[in-house]
Amino acid sequence: MRIAFDPQIFSLQPFGGISRYFAETARHLAAMADTEVAVLAFAHLNSHLDAVPRPVVVGRRVPVLRQSLRSGLAAANRLMARAWLARHPVDIVHETYYSARATAPRGRACSVLTVLDMIHEKFPDFSAGSRHVVRTKRAAIERADHIICISENTRRDLLDLTGVAKERTSVVRLGFSMQAGPVVEKEPDETPPQPYILYVGKRGDYKNFATLLEAYAGSAALMRDYLLVCFGDAPFSGAELEAARRLGVPEGRLRHFGGGDARLAAFYRGARVFVYPSRYEGFGIPPLEAMSFDCPVICGNTSSLPEVVGDAARTVDPGDAAALRAELEAVLGQPALAGELRRRGRERIRLFSWEECARQTRAVYASLL
Repeated sequence: MRIAFDPQIFSLQPFGGISRYFAETARHLAAMADTEVAVLAFAHLNSHLDAVPRPVVVGRRVPVLRQSLRSGLAAANRLMARAWLARHPVDIVHETYYSARATAPRGRACSVLTVLDMIHEKFPDFSAGSRHVVRTKRAAIERADHIICISENTRRDLLDLTGVAKERTSVVRLGFSMQAGPVVEKEPDETPPQPYILYVGKRGDYKNFATLLEAYAGSAALMRDYLLVCFGDAPFSGAELEAARRLGVPEGRLRHFGGGDARLAAFYRGARVFVYPSRYEGFGIPPLEAMSFDCPVICGNTSSLPEVVGDAARTVDPGDAAALRAELEAVLGQPALAGELRRRGRERIRLFSWEECARQTRAVYASLL
């Protein structure tokens, strides 16, 4: 079986969840018997491809460009991909993002598309580019021979919002890459010496950090005994700091940190609880990452999250600050409950791996041939 991944996401993302998914899938597919894989990333930005064997990646990493220049790089890579595919026949072209035009030569290869979520359709105010994403995604969906969804919830949303026939879709759940073990990558600072509640990733819109901040501020005991630590995304905005002041969060109790995977692993290890109050996720990898470091998890009870965490996390209405506060107080105040969540988390993460994701993806490809 000959498989090519197109260059779209690797032209746009220096790192990130989507490009990690495709890099990990390509890496594990390449290790399978009777499988030839080419990642068409001629001049790419992506650090995740550094872990993919060199013969698999057709191209090399270049210095990260300004956002305004990345569309030009993407266009050049798309043209080179079409030229490469004209000379190198393949069975499957897996498109790595949404484009109005196909990468696969018409009639010469099957086209597979992964739909990660329907966020832009359900939350059109999420970004200024939502209208463009919705339009190009719809074009990619309509021409794909088969569509992979990363959760049953994503597939339900896809079917509801587009009318795609269910038989054109499959569900292949993601793996996750962070594994428990010693931190080998040097990072600038250690975790805070005080007990802390951990939040990871972007904080705006449907990610719903504002509700966590309100829940935290509603408990004098939580603010006294625990820091609220945010890892990743940009430093706090003026509006976020003003919201914290308005809610009565004492100065210094809300902290922001950044860094790579090794540092994030240390933060998961040190946290008393990890909170993921998102209103919508196509999948939701951070709760699994937290579980892999024995960190109890509280997350939203909506979209794909219950499907991912099962009974290994406490789930709560992400819009209910009082309910979230009660869950925080329960997990932090009951060592037996926290210990049970850790035990269930260790069991839950066994269900998710990139090896299994790649195996199921290959089965999808084989069904088309």
